[in-house]
Amino acid sequence: MRASLALSLLLLAGCQAFNDDCTALVADPDAVVVKLGEDVYLDRPNARHDNNALGQGSADAYADVMTAELAVLNSGSLRSEGLCGVTRNVVRGELTDQVFHEILLFENTIVAIDLNGSELKSMFEHSAEQLFPAGQPIVSPSGQFLQVSKQVTLSLDCSKPIGSRVTALSVNGVAVVTNDAQRLFRVALSSFLLNGGDGFLLPTRNVSQAQKLGGIDSNIASDYLKRTYRGSTLQKQGRITFSNCAVPVKPPG
Repeated sequence: MRASLALSLLLLAGCQAFNDDCTALVADPDAVVVKLGEDVYLDRPNARHDNNALGQGSADAYADVMTAELAVLNSGSLRSEGLCGVTRNVVRGELTDQVFHEILLFENTIVAIDLNGSELKSMFEHSAEQLFPAGQPIVSPSGQFLQVSKQVTLSLDCSKPIGSRVTALSVNGVAVVTNDAQRLFRVALSSFLLNGGDGFLLPTRNVSQAQKLGGIDSNIASDYLKRTYRGSTLQKQGRITFSNCAVPVKPPG
């Protein structure tokens, strides 16, 4: 993880755009990672209370690099303020490697663990417990809400009590059952989550760490998006269905 002191010093120095005083985070900062097919909203209500194209694409990358059955990314990993960039509530069009590494800033390593169905459901219940019910303003939303890889279909109901908000969960089209402790799912995620970040309590069962590209989340996601979306665009998918949940307001461009 980049030192918080370095971030503070850069911000105090008034570093507002990539320039000679702000060291590039990547070898080729202007290289295009992916073309976004629509606006991506990085303000906290949208990034932490909705499906997100960059979160989904990054989760797909983690599943790919770990050959996992599914992957997740905590929405708090997606930042609108970078080391050398102005606040970006909205990103659109071609996304450069410099900007992408500022959005996915923290340089967490990617790991994989085995979870049974009950543990998997509990992980998603924790992800959903801080979501706001319909009719309430989305104020300081938690970064624990998880973006999911393409193998996951998840339905949430924010009118339900905390701990009972997951109304449907499937992996690769098969419903997850919680009474089979022997069926294990290989899950890719960041070391931040495995180590208890955002309040997640996950078993350290059969842990392995990504070796490719230093094992770092932003490097892995950048490489995957470049390879996968060459000649096409990245767009948000409705992998998570929300019922009775507050809907974030789109920020001005």
